[in-house]
Amino acid sequence: MCWYYPLAMVDDKYAEDAEPVLAELDDNLSVVREVWQVVRDAVGMPVRLYECEYTANGYGNEGHPHRDAPRAELRPAHITAVVYCNPEWKTEWAGETILFDDTGDAQTAILPRPGRITFIYGDPLHVARGVSRICPWPRRVLVYKMWRTDLAPAVPRAATSGLPSETDHP
Repeated sequence: MCWYYPLAMVDDKYAEDAEPVLAELDDNLSVVREVWQVVRDAVGMPVRLYECEYTANGYGNEGHPHRDAPRAELRPAHITAVVYCNPEWKTEWAGETILFDDTGDAQTAILPRPGRITFIYGDPLHVARGVSRICPWPRRVLVYKMWRTDLAPAVPRAATSGLPSETDHP
């Protein structure tokens, strides 16, 4: 099982703000807005949300190393917050978020413990590893992708056309 559910997105992630889209979510998704407030406050700097998604990956679905921002010169201003949503997690279930250093070696492994929020600054290469065969449920995460507004001015849409697209899954 693998699924990706976009909750709030914009057409131009370099210039548009997804927070108004988040504000329009149905009341039954109010927790997504509430968690965004916690995330935004925890970052402690001015940010602009460009995407919020909810994903689940079960046994047999492997992630792929990726970056969320294809524009290398803007990566220092990028922040991804990963909120781990499973009510229980055991080490033997795997499913770690792996962050890689500039040489491609694994630098950090983060287990998806219940309620944990991981902040990924600067958009390093990262991947969600698959869960083990003995894991009883999918690894579920709520992801907020944002720009530091003090470092990343809006980039006109014309400047982003023709860039390769990337699949975004932490």
